[in-house]
Amino acid sequence: MSETQDACLGAAEIIADTATEILAVYFPIVSTISTITKRIYDTYHDAECNKQICEVLAKRVKNAEGLIDKIIKDIGGNQEKFRQRSYYLAFKHYENTLKNIEEFTEKVSKYKGFIKYFTSKVTKERLKSLTEDYDTCMRDLHFTMYVTNEQDRKEEAKMIEESLNDVEETLKKLDIGVDNINQRLDVLVQSIDLIQSKIDQSNTDNPRSNVQAQRIDHKELSSPHVQTDNDIRDNGNIIKKFLNNTIEVACKSIKDFNNSESELAILGKFSHSPYIVRFYGLTNFDNCDFMVLDWAEYGTLRDVYCKYDIPWTRKIKILRNICRGLVYLRSVNIFHHDLRCKNVLVREDLEPRLGNFKRSRVIDGPTRNLGGILVDVVHWMAPELLEKYQDLNTEKRNEQKYTFHCEVFSGQREKLLRGKFKKEVDKTIQEEFIKIIEKTWQQVPYQRIEIAKLDKKLEKLSVNYPIPIDEPLLEKNETLDFEGDKDEPVFYKNLSEKSLFVEYKQLNSSTIIPLEEGIEYHKKKNHAKAWECFKENAEIGNKEAKFWKGYYLTHGYGIVTPDPEQAMKLFKEAADYGHIEAQYRYAVLLLSHLKKDDDEETKKEKCEKIIRYYKSAADHKNSDAMYSLGDIYFNGKLRVEKNEQLGLEYLKSAASLENDKALFFLGDIYLNGKFGLEKNEQRGLDYLKSAAKFKNEKAISILQGLQKTEILIN
Repeated sequence: MSETQDACLGAAEIIADTATEILAVYFPIVSTISTITKRIYDTYHDAECNKQICEVLAKRVKNAEGLIDKIIKDIGGNQEKFRQRSYYLAFKHYENTLKNIEEFTEKVSKYKGFIKYFTSKVTKERLKSLTEDYDTCMRDLHFTMYVTNEQDRKEEAKMIEESLNDVEETLKKLDIGVDNINQRLDVLVQSIDLIQSKIDQSNTDNPRSNVQAQRIDHKELSSPHVQTDNDIRDNGNIIKKFLNNTIEVACKSIKDFNNSESELAILGKFSHSPYIVRFYGLTNFDNCDFMVLDWAEYGTLRDVYCKYDIPWTRKIKILRNICRGLVYLRSVNIFHHDLRCKNVLVREDLEPRLGNFKRSRVIDGPTRNLGGILVDVVHWMAPELLEKYQDLNTEKRNEQKYTFHCEVFSGQREKLLRGKFKKEVDKTIQEEFIKIIEKTWQQVPYQRIEIAKLDKKLEKLSVNYPIPIDEPLLEKNETLDFEGDKDEPVFYKNLSEKSLFVEYKQLNSSTIIPLEEGIEYHKKKNHAKAWECFKENAEIGNKEAKFWKGYYLTHGYGIVTPDPEQAMKLFKEAADYGHIEAQYRYAVLLLSHLKKDDDEETKKEKCEKIIRYYKSAADHKNSDAMYSLGDIYFNGKLRVEKNEQLGLEYLKSAASLENDKALFFLGDIYLNGKFGLEKNEQRGLDYLKSAAKFKNEKAISILQGLQKTEILIN
């Protein structure tokens, strides 16, 4: 034990003379543990995928929390144990481990997070590391009854394998026309995130967004050669046209459309999904603004079931494809927010496509207030939303979140699953649908079926009950032959959880050097003190401290012998637990370890890792990571599909954060018209001058050569 640690321990023993004073030392940690545990459990409840994985971790931390509560309340009989420095550090280690578990569950429980950051292999590796950390903490806290035994591990491994298989099988069925579904969706998510970032910046810096939707010249649109009464709908608000004389499209008036143009730009990214209505762009004719969408021959799904009977085997396929549309939207970070048959459009081949996105939003965007349309949507709302809009307390209304569980609930509340039984098998299909409805209509949100399992059930039904060759597309409408035509929404109340801790007066006391002080020591070049702080905080799992320890093992500062291998290991540990700078540095180190003589599988794995860590850092506004990704996508490096548009978006985002390398890159390509881009000397000079302001030597050299030296005068 170091002299610093001895001094801290001595101080703790002197301060903690009574049970109350001991509690004051531990209370901040225990309070944080309670808060994080609740958030982990909430994440498990709200999980839209990989629920079993979240359950494994949530149950562990919930069990430990109960025991912590019990021993803290009996602190008077355990004073000797609580005065031990090792026991205090064990609590700190557990606090840091919970923070890492929280970040992992947040990502793996959402389709977007899973697609963007994980593969099955990475998920298993990360989960193994977290559970090992948890078991270590349980031993150090003397909670050995919560250390996982071999039998439990085997059962958990089976659950986890099943969970990951369900998710990956569902993603593979999205049919977007590429072999590597995760990579394609990942690129799409990145594109949408960059647009959303621009929207957020526009909202902050400039009320007018610089993001625009695609425009279509009205001359590209023509009327049908043979016109029918079906070509104009909704009192002239929907007009059938042909785009470029070949594609049937619907021109829908946008006079009542509430989405911003920025959001339409996001929706325009969905063009390759067969489950979402395609948005081609905005146009204007007859002094009216229109958005141009796929033409739906049969109108909405509600129109279809009101006019016809849909054969039961076809209903399976319709429901399955609606389910996949929901998965697709969620995988690219979008909530539809108004899912009902009226907003499902039906093509001439009876293929459904989700439409009417006027109330959709990016998941992380502000929640939409539906108060003005409650009469329209009340019969499709999940119970937790009905409760929200019943509550007159504005603050409580804002507390309730719209989750994917709401989408799953509302998607099953119409008459699509009703109709006359013409064959023996029809009744069997309806009985299977009823079982599914029971799982989607659970009143408690987290008890509803996961979307991946729902897709699996519907896929199994479609295999077991294929559409017969002689099955008509639609049949004559018949009167419904059973009762229960009207479904009344059911209300319920969530029981509030009791607080596990009584508030005590918090005293300023600590038995280790706070990390903030260590960083201050580093700034003041007191490297010896800083090193001691970073080392001991890293030992109890603090990700920030692990980064700093790796930083010192890289540079040495005359205090510690440089150890690049150990530094890289620490950067990876910090990166895996969400440290942004560590994510970037680890990606750079991985890139330096990419060797020409590596075998193909090793090269592929390293390239995927590098990009994954760059993306994690870029998502949190690390401009160097943004620049690196821009270079990678723009030039098609590291085995990614070349995507100049995405590359430019990353480079521009990095440039907006004053990254000199990105500013130079953009200046050079615009000044000289490189890579097929249109030459724009003024834009190129502007970028180069900005790069020169930040001491970019290449930019300075070019400007000097062009005699543009005035920028160098401050």
